[in-house]
Amino acid sequence: MKELSKPTFHSGVEARSKHTVRKWRASEASTRKRRRRDEARDKQPRLDQFVKKHQHGTQKIRVVADSREMSSDVVKKLIDLGVELKVETLRTGDYVLSDRCVAERKTVSDFCTSIIDGRLFAQAASLRDLYEKPIVLVEGGTLYGTRNVLPQAILGALASVLVDYGVPVLRTESCEETALLLTSIARREQLENKREPRVRVKHRPATIKEAQEFVVAGLPNVDTIRARRLLKTFETVEQVFTKDEEELSHVYGIGKKIAESIRDVLTSKYPQNEGEQHDDN
Repeated sequence: MKELSKPTFHSGVEARSKHTVRKWRASEASTRKRRRRDEARDKQPRLDQFVKKHQHGTQKIRVVADSREMSSDVVKKLIDLGVELKVETLRTGDYVLSDRCVAERKTVSDFCTSIIDGRLFAQAASLRDLYEKPIVLVEGGTLYGTRNVLPQAILGALASVLVDYGVPVLRTESCEETALLLTSIARREQLENKREPRVRVKHRPATIKEAQEFVVAGLPNVDTIRARRLLKTFETVEQVFTKDEEELSHVYGIGKKIAESIRDVLTSKYPQNEGEQHDDN
């Protein structure tokens, strides 16, 4: 009588082996791809290497730094990078990189504080008035959650500085990254574009247009940008001064609070100085 053959389990073992081989091959392919990507990234020059590479020549990179920045680590990093620093008390900006480029540096905390007190927009207007290519550098971690400033307010401020004032806002993670970015911009401006750093100050207005903007910009919370909007809307300084609160508030960027403060200044009597003698005759 013919014996029955015993059942075999080779097919199941082989299937599991093939599955294991496929997983291993996929893992190897992923590892090789990641290794190639890492090698390509490592071949790219880092910013610090890029900056130092271009500083072996005889021409030095020069930066004018505000005296109030001397205690920051950014200044120390700039010196380490071989930058020649000139220290002055700057009215506008913190680092002058060329005759047309200036950087205003803010920590995350200072940036949020300047949104609350309105200082950010006055500084942006001053930067744009004096320099062709101003930038604002915000240094540190996340902006959100700092000093209880709402994300909507932060995004609105960023949009306003960029769109209304034409000043880009760049983010850096640390003082070292800030110094590297400043050096890179200064190198391009000075060595490639042949533009030396020059401190610009606001001179007395030379034309009627500048004089009109200067007078209107002297109103409370009115910078040059808002002054131009008021003048474009009402055409003359006299008309700006005679419009009521409601008409002023309809101008973009003015609003009720600024309109109220403008009218308060224009209509309030001049307070006599204490001890001043009056002429009753």
